[in-house]
Formats: sequence, structure tokens, C-alpha cells
Amino acid sequence: MSPVTYRRARSWSVPCNLPLADPEFNKPATVDLILGAEVFFDVVCKERLVKPSHPSLVETRFGWILSGRMPSAACNMPRSTVTLCFVRGDNLDAKLQRFWELEELSTKTMSGQDKICEAHFQRHTARDEEGRFVVRLPVKPDCKSLGKSRQQASRRLAHLERRFKRQPKLQKEYAAFMHEYVELGHMEISNPQGIIGPRCYLPHHAVFKECSSTTKLRVVFDGSAATSNGVSLNDILMVGPTVQPDLFSIIIKFRSFNVALSAGIAKTYRQVSLHPDDRNFQRILWRESPSEPMQEYRLCTLTYGTAPAAFLATRCLQQLALENQNKFPMASQALIVQLLCG
Repeated sequence: MSPVTYRRARSWSVPCNLPLADPEFNKPATVDLILGAEVFFDVVCKERLVKPSHPSLVETRFGWILSGRMPSAACNMPRSTVTLCFVRGDNLDAKLQRFWELEELSTKTMSGQDKICEAHFQRHTARDEEGRFVVRLPVKPDCKSLGKSRQQASRRLAHLERRFKRQPKLQKEYAAFMHEYVELGHMEISNPQGIIGPRCYLPHHAVFKECSSTTKLRVVFDGSAATSNGVSLNDILMVGPTVQPDLFSIIIKFRSFNVALSAGIAKTYRQVSLHPDDRNFQRILWRESPSEPMQEYRLCTLTYGTAPAAFLATRCLQQLALENQNKFPMASQALIVQLLCG
């Protein structure tokens, strides 16, 4: 590491024939590389030249380095100089805690609401006759009531249909996406009559992903659209804790291996069913042509665009690994390690 101030090194009698790792070691400079303790002894060689009252010379794989106490005579600062250091203690505990959280990347803390959401998952999650997970939406304990939402969903559909007139190709792809939704059983026609309890109509729109090798158009349902009283579906739902590692933890692990593999699960959210009692929170309006009557549908699976979808999907994946530790021990362990540690 370079010194903070310039140091006079002529009196140290450094042999001129030694290849130094940093020929300008006595001049202030930025840090080029920090090596961890795990590689320290692989870098440092056995050769060492000890000099009384001077820094010692140590051979490394990068060249010779100087290590030890700097003689005061080598300092370029006047002896009468007084250095003061002031430390402001505001939020020091919080900053120190944040420092340790960054150092210990795998540490995850859960808030009070996260714990409630996890308990809700354990209490209400089940399997259907096909083995598919069936979950309930984690509604906040003190949530506000939803307002009316059908009129807004109708207006958004009318706006979408005007766009379809200008872009016939978009209409064709959009209709194909929605048709697949129905064919796979991820969406069902629902009679608006006789609905008991709260309901919410979700507006929807198209999102394009040109780099996708499968579906370039995806229909996204807007769980954040405010109802008539300003409260949206996402406002009354708990988000849930993050099951998978954060992105930073994943990225820095790329340095550990020569080859990194990336894969995805097709229709991840739609592999998880939503309990029938909660499907009225995910009602939509749709028709393939303005000449047809408007139909009401209910989304039967987890929906991209709703607050807890990411938690519920990854938590089901984790639960799948936990339940199959005896049947598929290697796959289970690999999945659990990936979800918990990254």
C-alpha cells in the first residue's frame, strides 16, 4: 500500500538490483489491488532482508516489497505538525451494522412483516392432486379496503384496442398470448354475478423483450393500479422476504469458477396455483375483438406484477427442495445452497 505522504527513501540503501513490486513505493498513489489472507502465503516467498531501524525487504511473486515501520526522518511532514481526527457519531451503530452486512453477504435479516408473511406461507400453502403448489395471497393484517376497479380496467382495455387498430400485428400476438393463458388453465372465464367478498380488476398491457428466445411479447397485469379510493391491490399485500441471494452476492461469486451457467424455469410464476378463494383479486377484462362482448376472467396462478409473486414462487421452489431431501438428495442440496447462499 502506498504512503499517504511522500517518503524520502535514499537513506534506506535499497539494493538497486532488486526488482521491486512497486518501484515508486515511497510516493502516494491509489490502491491497485487488495489481496485476501487466503492467498497471502502463496504470494510471499521465503527470502527476506532485515535492516535495523529500516523497513525490511520481502520477496513476493510480484517482486520485492518493503514492510515495517517508517523512520520518522523519512517523513516529509514537519515534526511540529499536529494531526487531529474528528469522528462524528451520528448513526454510527447503523453504519457499522451496514458494514458487517456487506462483509457477510449470506446474512439475511427478516423484518416483522417478513416473518408474518413467512408464517402465512407455511400455514396456508398446500398441494393439489397433481402435486402443484397452491398458495394464498398474503394480505396485510391492517390493510385498507379496495375501491372499485372495473371501470378503470374497462377504460384501459378500450385504450389497448385503439392501439390494436394501429398495430394489427400486436393484436395478433396479444390475442395468441391470452389464448395460451386460457388453454393452459392459467386463466378461467368467470361469471360476474354472485361474487361474494372483495374483488379487484387488473388492467393489463404488453411488454416486449427482443432478446427472448421464446416469447418476445408478454402481457403484464398491473397490480399497482389504484382503485377508486386510491388503494391498489399491491397496497394491501405483503411483499415477503427475499428468498434468493441479492444480485451483488451472485455477481461476485462469478470470480470463484472458470465457467458460469445460467438457466431459467419456463413460466415460473404460472407453475404455482392461486387458491380459488383469492382469484377474485386477480380478475381481468378481455376480448379478442371490439365486436365481441367483453368477458370477465380470473387469473388462476401467481401473476407477474403483483407484490408477493416473487416471494411465493421462490419460496415454493425452496419448499420443493426441502420436501425432496431424501428422494433427490443431490438435487435438493444444490437447490437449497443456491437459494440460501447464492
